[in-house]
Amino acid sequence: MRIAAYQTLYESSLAFAVRKAVQGEEEKSELESKIKEMLADRREKNRYISELQERADSLDAREEERWQQMKSKHHKEIKSLKDLYKAQTKSLHEGLAPPPGFVKGKKE
Repeated sequence: MRIAAYQTLYESSLAFAVRKAVQGEEEKSELESKIKEMLADRREKNRYISELQERADSLDAREEERWQQMKSKHHKEIKSLKDLYKAQTKSLHEGLAPPPGFVKGKKE
């Protein structure tokens, strides 16, 4: 009777081991498919990050160009206002200057 009990225990252990092996294979294939899915998701997110980086770089370049144009326009405007100031100042001095040959009178 003891041999039959050991035989049953052995067969039961073997069945358990086979079930666990099959379960392990199923879990392995599930994990492999999950890994593939996650890698695909990572590639997609990396592409999206690259796309966003390109858009940000493009935007930075456009903003830098716009800034340079505004700066150039500002400098031109300041130069023209300085020139206008000089011209008007000169005109004012010429208008307020005494006529040629004018001699200040002496007080007696």
